[in-house]
Amino acid sequence: MSWEMMEKLAADCGKAATTIVIGSVEEPLLHPKLIDFIQLCRQQGVPKVHLTTNGQLLNKTYIKALLKSGLTSIDISLDAATPETYLRIRGGDLSQVESNTIDLLRIRDQLGIDCEIRTSFVRNYNVNLEEEEAFLNRWLSKVNSVFILNIAEYQENNMRLKKHNQGVEKSLQYYQQKAQGRWTCLFPFLEMAVLPNGKIYYCIETLFRLGFDQEIESLGDYNQQTLQDIWSGELFQQLRQDLILNQLEKRRACQDCEMWKSQIIDQELKDGYSVLTTTVTEIYSQV
Repeated sequence: MSWEMMEKLAADCGKAATTIVIGSVEEPLLHPKLIDFIQLCRQQGVPKVHLTTNGQLLNKTYIKALLKSGLTSIDISLDAATPETYLRIRGGDLSQVESNTIDLLRIRDQLGIDCEIRTSFVRNYNVNLEEEEAFLNRWLSKVNSVFILNIAEYQENNMRLKKHNQGVEKSLQYYQQKAQGRWTCLFPFLEMAVLPNGKIYYCIETLFRLGFDQEIESLGDYNQQTLQDIWSGELFQQLRQDLILNQLEKRRACQDCEMWKSQIIDQELKDGYSVLTTTVTEIYSQV
């Protein structure tokens, strides 16, 4: 993304007091202007800036710059508790990225900066329950929260979850019966995605689909429009109406997608931790 577009994004989101989330399907630490962008966002009035990273580039100098820039939360995607699994899934050195994460925690506390630190673990193929439990045991007492995510795959050109968390199955059945089937997906009412080329998309499903389906309709062009114009514009409004009325025959990205189910949330206390469960994610947080 160009610096000019980043300046515009910071100004628009600051004016709207809207959170910015950096990183989803890319590695944001590779961008040479990342620190400057986060600083500018906070100066422009953006209330929260979140970053998702694999953590491999988090040396001590970068950590200090990130924390001092005004970053409010960061998710380190680890996905492993053993060196062998990490090498297979992420092709790197687990001990190094774990050391980087510990440095991040230590430097944050030394500087007294309020930045929430999370680690995440995807239930990838051939990763057993023992490794998942080892991951939880390693990080629960250290970070603010741990995310455990079910793996998603594509079948018939739509995202499918390999499994659902059984903890929400009863709630899911209840709300599906109440809605008499599918309810309105909330993602296009809550968020949008701005690509480096200025194209606008409306959920994580559409971002992933771009890898094999270049014909998904963009809902705006940030080179020519403001975020507010796009958000309130005809294309977004028509999408929301189609979702409300469940008229999705012409919406390939929506028609058979199951991510709308992930908006059911159950909460419980478990072993002294708060656990939020959706069909996709279990979030363990310190109380």
